[in-house]
Amino acid sequence: MGQKIRFGGTIDQVDTGMNFAVWLANANVTPLADPVGVRTAPPEWQGLGISLERTRCYGFCPAYRVTVYGNGLLVWEGDWFVQTPGVHMTTASEDQIRQLVAAVEATDYFNWKDRYDEQSITDLPSALTAITLGGKRHSIYHYHGDQNAPAALKTLEDQIDTILGTQQWIGPQ
Repeated sequence: MGQKIRFGGTIDQVDTGMNFAVWLANANVTPLADPVGVRTAPPEWQGLGISLERTRCYGFCPAYRVTVYGNGLLVWEGDWFVQTPGVHMTTASEDQIRQLVAAVEATDYFNWKDRYDEQSITDLPSALTAITLGGKRHSIYHYHGDQNAPAALKTLEDQIDTILGTQQWIGPQ
């Protein structure tokens, strides 16, 4: 119970009746080691989660999501025009998490609106941030063509990228 496994095989038959079932030929199960060395989050970072998602545009905008948790788990989900597609896990350092928390605390993030989506300029990407910190949770959808969004929001989005080093997965532009 709780052991991470990789399960595979060749689909032999699919029953889509009342109880959906898939029969596998040559089924195999491989126990997996924990791929990242996460640590116990200090009390002030219990429940911490900071996520940045960048969306597609009508061009070559990289689309991805990066999420970091208080225990150091960092999850990269590369989608479009990125060097590293798919889901990958690694660990953020305590210093990176400290920098992220300081960046959020230096803003008025939890008092900003939920959406900045006025399309005074079209065809631009969006960013979605979701932050849980100190018992507070807030998420913001930010269309980059909305001229009314706080400048500090775009700065925070860029800081998340810089601090977590997402350029290593995005690749050269």
